[in-house]
Amino acid sequence: MKLRELWNQLSLVLEKDHQEGRVTARLLLMAVLDLEHHQFIRELNMQVDRKILNKVLSQAESIVRGMPLQYILEYQEFYGLDFFVNENVLIPRPETELLVEECIRLLPDQCSKKVLDIGTGSGAIAISIANSFENIEIIASDISEDALSVAKKNAIRNRVDKKIKFVKSDLLKDIIEANFDCIVSNPPYITKSEMLELPKNVQREPIIALYGGEDGLYFYRQIVDKGYSLLKEEGFLAFEIGYKQGEIVREMIINKGFTEAYIIKDYSKKDRIVIGKK
Repeated sequence: MKLRELWNQLSLVLEKDHQEGRVTARLLLMAVLDLEHHQFIRELNMQVDRKILNKVLSQAESIVRGMPLQYILEYQEFYGLDFFVNENVLIPRPETELLVEECIRLLPDQCSKKVLDIGTGSGAIAISIANSFENIEIIASDISEDALSVAKKNAIRNRVDKKIKFVKSDLLKDIIEANFDCIVSNPPYITKSEMLELPKNVQREPIIALYGGEDGLYFYRQIVDKGYSLLKEEGFLAFEIGYKQGEIVREMIINKGFTEAYIIKDYSKKDRIVIGKK
C-alpha cells in the first residue's frame, strides 16, 4: 500500500471519533516512519509494508478508544522545548505556558533565584523556568517516583539538570529548605463531580494529577497555608487553577496574609492563573 492510501485509510479510522483525524494520522505516520513534514509530503507514493500498516492502525484504534496521541508519540512541545511524556504524567497544556511566563516576568533578573515547583509531573514548569535563567536553583517535587523519573529525563534532554534538584514529597512535607523567591504549582483541581464528566482521553491521564478533592481546592489550601512561611519577603506564589476557582483561590491567598493577589485569564478569557505576592 502506498503512503498516500494508508494516510487516507488511517484518517477515516480516526475521524470516527476524532475531529482532527487527518492531522493525527499524519503525525502517527511521521513518527513511525521517522519523517519530517516535508519528507512525508515528498514520499506519499512510497510503499509501506504490512508491519507499519498494522502498527499505525492499532495506534489509531487506541486513540479512538481514548488514548491521548501524546502518549503514543511519547512527546509534547511546551514553551518551545521538547518533553517526553507517558501515562505517569499529565500532558503539558498551552494554558500552563501563561503560568511559566508570569513566573519568569516576576522573578528578579540579576540576582540568584530560588524556586519551588510543587507537583512537577513531566517537569514542564521547572524546566521551562530553568531554561530562561542562568543563575537559578529550582527544587521540583512530586509524590510519584514514576513522574520524577520522567521529569529527570526531561531535565537532561533540555540541558538544565544541573539547575534542578528533584525531591519526592507529598506536597511540602519533605521540603526542608525555605527562602524561596517563588513557589509555583499546577496542582490537581478537578472536583469530584467534574471527574465524572471528563473526556475519555483525559481520563487516561493520571488521576493523582487531576483529582483535587470534593471541591477541587484541597491542594490550594495546603500549599497556601504552609507555603507562606517558605517564601522570602516579596516572594510570590503562582498557581494554575480551574476556571471557576479564581476568586476563591485569590481570597484564600489574601486571607493568609499576602499583600496582593491577582488573576490572569487564559486564551479563552477564563480565569486560569492566580498570583499572590508576600
